[in-house]
Amino acid sequence: MSMCEFVAVTRPGYNSSELKKTVNSLNESYRGRITFLEIPALSISSTDIRHRVLSGQTIKYLVPSPVEEYILKFGLYSPDFNSIPEADAINARLHSVLTPKRYKHTQGVAEESAKLAKRYGADIKKAYTAGLLHDCAKCFTDGEKLKLCRAYGVELDDVLKAQPDLTHSFLGARIAEAEYGIRDKDILNAVAYHTTGRENMSLLEKIVFIADLIEPNRDYYKGLDKIRKLAYNNIDDAVISGLERTIEYNRERKRVIHPLGIKALEYLKEEKNEQH
Repeated sequence: MSMCEFVAVTRPGYNSSELKKTVNSLNESYRGRITFLEIPALSISSTDIRHRVLSGQTIKYLVPSPVEEYILKFGLYSPDFNSIPEADAINARLHSVLTPKRYKHTQGVAEESAKLAKRYGADIKKAYTAGLLHDCAKCFTDGEKLKLCRAYGVELDDVLKAQPDLTHSFLGARIAEAEYGIRDKDILNAVAYHTTGRENMSLLEKIVFIADLIEPNRDYYKGLDKIRKLAYNNIDDAVISGLERTIEYNRERKRVIHPLGIKALEYLKEEKNEQH
């Protein structure tokens, strides 16, 4: 309170006289420097902003210019981005089975997947849905994952047996189909291979793989800035860089590297060489 000056401003629906009394009381009690400022009533609602974008109305002056540019650039709140009827039901369920941090990551991956889909001309709804579900099996314990793999018929190779956490992507695809009602094979494959990758990945698989690595809530890791830059320039180069970083990360920690990831990297590099 002694280090800086605060400004308390009025807002529609608030009693300005009561607010002023509160400010005076705080100044007296904490030796604060709070200035009371009454401003013109301008009610700005985030819901209203989303609805305005959805209906094609301007949001100029309702949000900062960079925010307006970002929303329009990536098509946020547009009909394509929002008309996913199952999204609310999926979100409600995910909220109950994921930790808060994992749920936040999931939202980031879904939105990043939609943006990448828009950039590369992929199906935005599929990308958003796959992003939402990519970690739906992540928060089970290792023991629960192995038990569920047996229940859902997920084949366990030696790598998955040694590192049960890796099963979450393959298990997630089965759960997405059985419990979330997803029937689209491309979405299910994007969930299944978002961690390891595989040979001849579909565009949607590449998008979710990269979105998982670069979403805004990701803790910083070596190579993140490079992958983020590549992601919107060349999706294949981004996947190659992402796979290389994943393999390097696992080697540093002396973890077994899944053969699918190695084959995916070899396939993409060979394909790139053939193109040149």
